Amino acid sequence: WSWFTGLILFEYNIVDRRIRWSKIYSAVLAKIKNQTQEVVYVNSHGNEIKLEFFIPSAVCKMRADTFSSKEPEILKWIDQSGGGVFWDIGANIGLYSIYYAKNYKQPVIAFEPSVFNTPELVRNLNINCVSDVVQVIPNPLTSKTAMETFRLSSSEEGGAANAFGVSFGHDGAELKTELTYDVLGFSAIELIKNGYLKQYPNLVKIDVDGIEHLILEGMEDILK
Repeated sequence: WSWFTGLILFEYNIVDRRIRWSKIYSAVLAKIKNQTQEVVYVNSHGNEIKLEFFIPSAVCKMRADTFSSKEPEILKWIDQSGGGVFWDIGANIGLYSIYYAKNYKQPVIAFEPSVFNTPELVRNLNINCVSDVVQVIPNPLTSKTAMETFRLSSSEEGGAANAFGVSFGHDGAELKTELTYDVLGFSAIELIKNGYLKQYPNLVKIDVDGIEHLILEGMEDILK
């Protein structure tokens, strides 16, 4: 009986340690995922814009660190041309959707189909208090409405180099794929014609990895 009791206590201690380590792991992971970084940017009009982004991965941290320097021409374009409805095609974690919304308080449609980026996009919209003006469409745009394969080269939050309906990347070479899943893609004009989107865009930013021509083909009537 003492041997049996000792075995039970031994197994209990193992389970107890696993539970404790699980709690420690969960606490550390939660702290990492909920870390944020403030970004302060002075726009072309001399106004200081404060933004905050979750940085659960090295890529998200890089995007926060290089907000002002990675693609300053996009920020300048927004400053000079902003106003009206903004379509952010390939929104990633929401850098430019949030910047536009904070600058103009005008409607933004953020298209981001990556299952790893969309949660961070939504969290960033909420922490910046712009979820009331930014709508999220977690489906890709292309030339026609169809179910196609979405290919991801990375499962890291904030990652890019993905492809929808094709197997090549931004340089035309075969995309090195880590994960795939099938998802419904739309042409932009179908979203307008069927009433899912009520307003034509005044500005369109496209930052995808190789199917820009297909997206534009599906927007031909809108661009006219």
